Amino acid sequence: MPLLLARPYMRTSGAPQVAQGGGTGNKQLIFGTVQDDFATGTVYASLQGGFDWNASIGLNKQIIPTGGGLGELRIDLEEAPGAGNSVAFTLMVDGVASAMVVTVSNTDIIGDYTGDDIAVTAGQSVELRSVGTSTPTTSVARWCCNWTPTIKGEYILLGSTANFALSNTLTEFANLYGGSSPNTNHLFGSQRFPTGGILKKLYLETAGAPGEPSKSYAFTVHVDASATGITATISETATKANDTVNTAVIATNGVAALEIVPSTSPAQETLAYGIVFVPTIPGEAPVMETPGGNLSTSGTNYTFIGGDGARGFSATQELRQNVLNACTIKNWYGSVSVAAGADPNKWTMAVLVDEVASAMELIFSGESEVEETDVTNTLTVTAGELFQIRVIPASTPSSNSVFRSGMVMIGPEYQVQ
Repeated sequence: MPLLLARPYMRTSGAPQVAQGGGTGNKQLIFGTVQDDFATGTVYASLQGGFDWNASIGLNKQIIPTGGGLGELRIDLEEAPGAGNSVAFTLMVDGVASAMVVTVSNTDIIGDYTGDDIAVTAGQSVELRSVGTSTPTTSVARWCCNWTPTIKGEYILLGSTANFALSNTLTEFANLYGGSSPNTNHLFGSQRFPTGGILKKLYLETAGAPGEPSKSYAFTVHVDASATGITATISETATKANDTVNTAVIATNGVAALEIVPSTSPAQETLAYGIVFVPTIPGEAPVMETPGGNLSTSGTNYTFIGGDGARGFSATQELRQNVLNACTIKNWYGSVSVAAGADPNKWTMAVLVDEVASAMELIFSGESEVEETDVTNTLTVTAGELFQIRVIPASTPSSNSVFRSGMVMIGPEYQVQ
């Protein structure tokens, strides 16, 4: 059974109490949204990113790459379950229900878990389970929880290909952070880091073994389109692999991806994984998004601020919102693969808070602008606020441009033991 971890922090008059000799660190927010309505039965989603509900346990799991605790789960539904109905959301660890449960009932749309953190260790899997009781109104579901690392500064990037099986003939790339459908195009399988640091402790698990004889999948972390020393291979009858020795440095505004190379036509399986990121500047956790589709040439569209690389843009606002716990957001880095084109073609992108544009904005205009930043504006987030990225095209900008976004998120402080 998953362990309960007493929260290693205390608050006094709104400020963290400093531990004897330990000081303080910053938590990391882990969040996701599923645009598809949850079923009235039992379904599962990836904890970081969300992507999609699935009736099969394990298909949306992600792998924890280092020890720590998960807590303070908040659930936000677009529609209330209705009178006499409820939906229970539970953190699953290695396929077993933990004590982290949030039940949303009747006319409520929000629920919170305030119990002890759930302790997890490297190599364990996590996913979010939804169980409807009676006949709840189906709804878009959003959630956020906090990660408290055992080793200060070890933030986790959790990934899953969900129900997308790996190719057994083609080299593919997948996002390190959140849900991602593997793609032969490096653009769709890579993410832009808004802060520099070190990548390490890669853990991987396929749903089934590649097969004998000599069938395998080789995995390599790429930084700025070049292979690093972080590698692992799942071969023959194995389903798990890791690299806890090698590390890779990534600079601010750098691009990283997970390369997947099949050998000898292995069985096509789905993939769960996780990797540690240690920021150069303490407390700066990356939040990244590479939508699974090109930017629109007409009409306002929306995407998540981070975590779901399998979904494209949507014109329906409520389908692309993330709920957050208290934190600070800053340093937004963005890029487009193809410039908008001659003036007046452009894309104007803004971070929306509860559907209202904030001061954080990126504008891509003209024939040469492919990278933009906003390192001036900072957003102070109140728990329960909804965040998303809005994209407004002007004139008729390029029809085949891929958008990659990364922003820094600083979670609340905690006491280091």
